[in-house]
Amino acid sequence: MKIIGGKRLLSNNNKYRKIQEIPIALCSKNFICLTKKSKICFILIISLFLMSFHFLSFDSLLNRYHFNQIINKKFTPNTYRIVFVFGTRPEAIKLFPLIKKLKENKQFICITINTGQHKEMIQQILNSIYIGNSIDFNLNIMKKNQSLPKLTSKAISDLENLYNLINPNAVVVQGDTTTSLSAAIAAFYLKIPIFHVEAGLRTNNLYYPFPEEFNRITIDDISTLYFAPTNLSASNLLKENKKSSNIL
Repeated sequence: MKIIGGKRLLSNNNKYRKIQEIPIALCSKNFICLTKKSKICFILIISLFLMSFHFLSFDSLLNRYHFNQIINKKFTPNTYRIVFVFGTRPEAIKLFPLIKKLKENKQFICITINTGQHKEMIQQILNSIYIGNSIDFNLNIMKKNQSLPKLTSKAISDLENLYNLINPNAVVVQGDTTTSLSAAIAAFYLKIPIFHVEAGLRTNNLYYPFPEEFNRITIDDISTLYFAPTNLSASNLLKENKKSSNIL
């Protein structure tokens, strides 16, 4: 028997017949024969491989710790779980005052989710304004050369899983980013009320800015409460037959 190219082959009349396609390192006999140092290296390589898929990532362990803290809190009938979802620098900056204010009120339990849409840019903000206000969940959805449809579908799927675990009373999104759209769609599918901060902005051109104009219209169509920044924004919402009592 010979080993060729990481495969075990049988010699028969000077012809090789493939019988198995198994990496040599995973064969039990070969692994047992490895030295202690080689075994440690092999285990480390497998661990790093798994970490690349977030099975053993530090973020996953941290998220699990924060989630356990959240679900172990005693919720009373007068306590509301409010989820804030953001992934870009403007979202984090504009939502921070609201998050800070609600955290001062024992009636609300604020849960923060960072999708990581703009991972590098948002990290600077998180390091400064979120000192002492740790992010509960980091999704790290961005991948190299990722298309907009794949980014959106990944965010919706991951957020749906979190919503099902957290069971929030409402989801708060800001602006017109892909993160905001994905967070709103996931909440809408699960029939969770959506609160839209900076609602009602319009250019009346679906492709300008792209895809923000589509995002903001879609979010407003499925939201429950609208936080309009200007009278013009409020007027736009009223023209689209949004209830005046829901526009703040």
